[in-house]
Amino acid sequence: MKGIAIAIISIIYGNSVLFSVLGNKNTMKRNKHYHAFIRGFVRTGCMMLLMFIVGFATYKLTIGIYKLTYKDRVQSSSQGSLIANDGTADNICKNLIYITDDEENIQGFILEIVNSYTNNLDYVTIPNTTKFALSTDLYKKLYAKNEQVPQIITLDNLNTYFDGSTRFAYGKLIIDELIGTELSCYTIINEETADSIFDEETRTILLQTGEQVEGSVYVVKESLMDSLSAEESYSMKEYLSRFYGVAKSNLSLEGKQKYASTYRNVNRDYIYYHIVPGIHQTDYYDVDLELTKNLVSQLVNNEAYTITQDATQDVAEVSSVGLRISLLNGSKITGLASKYSTIIQNAGFSVSEIGNYTDEILQNTKIVVTQEGMGRDLLPLFQDAVIEVGTVPVGFDIQIILGVSENR
Repeated sequence: MKGIAIAIISIIYGNSVLFSVLGNKNTMKRNKHYHAFIRGFVRTGCMMLLMFIVGFATYKLTIGIYKLTYKDRVQSSSQGSLIANDGTADNICKNLIYITDDEENIQGFILEIVNSYTNNLDYVTIPNTTKFALSTDLYKKLYAKNEQVPQIITLDNLNTYFDGSTRFAYGKLIIDELIGTELSCYTIINEETADSIFDEETRTILLQTGEQVEGSVYVVKESLMDSLSAEESYSMKEYLSRFYGVAKSNLSLEGKQKYASTYRNVNRDYIYYHIVPGIHQTDYYDVDLELTKNLVSQLVNNEAYTITQDATQDVAEVSSVGLRISLLNGSKITGLASKYSTIIQNAGFSVSEIGNYTDEILQNTKIVVTQEGMGRDLLPLFQDAVIEVGTVPVGFDIQIILGVSENR
């Protein structure tokens, strides 16, 4: 009996020891998993913190590099607006000059065309009250910026619809559409600076489109040209640098100085002044879009001026009726010469020859005449034509070379 009791006690004790050992093993296993979880959690948190620090540092570094790289790409105006340096120094520069008051409200528009090939310098006055209808595409862009913008817009209302941070950029888009080509750049000067450069004169101008327009024209001051001519040692680049001290532009100073030699070589007697074609109404200027586009196209494509603008105004128009006309196709577009031969003859002129132009393809039509005053009555027959005094084939008085632009 005693032996049985001892055996039972031994079994109970052995089991309790066994259970105790097993319990300790389970506790140790749970602790091991708990510590592994803590280590993994801490490790993951550290990795996430490190990634955040690296990402934030990269962001700050990128912003710093951007500011260092592009700090000279914009200019701050007195109103806090930014002007991006997105102008281009084209060989034929079409520069829109904005004249503003102290609040940067636009008070005047001048298109300056500087031709580095010919040293021609033209100034086209665009009346502040110029009114015309915007294309649907441009209207949508402007409407997205300000729903109050009308599709038929007057230029002086740019100050109403756009603030100082955007009116010059949107004004450029509007003038692009007005003149039918993209501006190279724009320049902003205040009224005081404008008064030191330009005089306003009322003139009657015979445009190269054949239209006669009367109005106020911005003309470069004689005193300014005298001062620049008198100082032979005076660097035009230095003058442009000083000018940029009082002006703002989306063309860099280095880009503007590309034209220093052109400005210096311009014959002051051959600077031409124009007004966009149109009619003065009671409270606005009703611009003729087609004639305006034709005028700018002609100015861009003109040969070097050899006579003064006054001389061209004084030359009497010579009728082309009865003159022998040679008509050549310079577009390589089949049938274009035949089409225009009919148009010219139906207008009462004589076409004595039709042929193909063997040199390069022309973009714009060229009317070559033997003397000033000839060919003006032919201009209305073409989309984009320019008159050039030169040599024509023997037996002819006028030679017309059709350009691609006539295929409309």
